[in-house]
Amino acid sequence: MKPRERLIVTLRHEEPDRVPIDLGSTGCTGIHAKAYYDLRRYLGLAEKPVRVMDIGQQLAEVDKDVLELFHVDVININRVLEPMAPYPYIFKFISVVDGS
Repeated sequence: MKPRERLIVTLRHEEPDRVPIDLGSTGCTGIHAKAYYDLRRYLGLAEKPVRVMDIGQQLAEVDKDVLELFHVDVININRVLEPMAPYPYIFKFISVVDGS
């Protein structure tokens, strides 16, 4: 099944080929920026700055390589649509207390 089919089947309370996976498509399924930084290091992925998409919860924007590695089925719609206006977020590079 394709990810979209898998999710639709699940929402219809039918049996998908596997449980759909969601990582970071909403504030409820997000991952904390520090945990995400540590996850990338643990997996041996390229070290790069973590983009925080929710400042209040410190939720990271999950990169495509991680989404593919975990076979994630659900993504944030902002990842696939072009914004109608200039990108509304302004990112600043900062370090957390432990230097990551």
